[in-house]
This record gives sequence, C-alpha cells and structure tokens, in this order.
Amino acid sequence: MELIQRVTHESRKSKSDSKFNPSMKILSRIMKVLLERNSILRTTLSLETKIQYSRLARHLEWLEEKELIEAFVEEGRIYLKSTSLGREFASAVSLL
Repeated sequence: MELIQRVTHESRKSKSDSKFNPSMKILSRIMKVLLERNSILRTTLSLETKIQYSRLARHLEWLEEKELIEAFVEEGRIYLKSTSLGREFASAVSLL
C-alpha cells in the first residue's frame, strides 16, 4: 500500500502527469499480464488486457515514467517488461 501511495503521490507532483491520472483498475490489468509473461508486444498487451490501444499507450507512458516497466527492442520489435519496482507495484496493486 505504501508503494502505491508513493508512486501515485509522485505523479501528482510531476508537471508532466498533472493532466493524466491513471486508472488503478487499468494499471492492475496491465501489470497482471506483465507478471504472467516475461515480455510482451504493446499490441498483444492491448488485446490480452482488452484495453483500447490509445488508452493503453497513456498508461504505459505513465508506467515507464515511474520506472515500473521498460521497453526493449528485439528482432526489430519493441517489447515491454516489468522492472523489479514494477513487480513490487504489481504485487501491491493485486492486494487491493
């Protein structure tokens, strides 16, 4: 719970996040899939979470800014994976 509060509080202080407040329900769905899979393409993540791609993209940007996920290129494709902090966050979110 403390980690969730710290991450969301930091977003309120940041100017770039002032116009976007992520949905905890969407964050939970994203992180659940990322925990189940080692890495995943953005489009596949959109399909598996059943989240519209444009909405997903805003949440992914927020997660990357908070260093909860990271993107990497493999065979010319961009994949996503959770960081160690992201895995802690996902565990905390799943307790809600």
